[in-house]
Amino acid sequence: LILIYIHSCDWNHCCAIKASNWEFGDPCWGTHKYLDVTYKCIAIPERSNEIYSVTCEGSVAHLTCGYGRVLNIHWADYGRSDRTTCTATRPSYQTQDTCCSLPMSGRVGRRCDGRRSCSISASNSEFGDPCWGTYKYLEVTYTCDSP
Repeated sequence: LILIYIHSCDWNHCCAIKASNWEFGDPCWGTHKYLDVTYKCIAIPERSNEIYSVTCEGSVAHLTCGYGRVLNIHWADYGRSDRTTCTATRPSYQTQDTCCSLPMSGRVGRRCDGRRSCSISASNSEFGDPCWGTYKYLEVTYTCDSP
């Protein structure tokens, strides 16, 4: 039994892991292998002062704090995790893939943390395209903290 903790799936609504020798090594050369995964879904604790922002693909997210406060990004994700967000005027085939996202907390944090305001484009050119043909959105949670 080999226990491996997969950090790339942390806090994601869904996660795809390629079961291959390339990813996990080859513990038994010449033997057919399979990946057996046990996981637990947990609720992300809510913070009363946390702000949640959703920006549809092709628009710009404007993250702003009041005077004397600065942005502190907690979580960001670009893709699609449900069939209802940002669906107006979109054909249903563009909103069906709900296991499609790229964690972007680090990238958005590097760009926005410590600033009073920050604008970031919800676009494939900004974040890459986690799922071709799917209409995506940028989700961000942040707080406005003392500098």
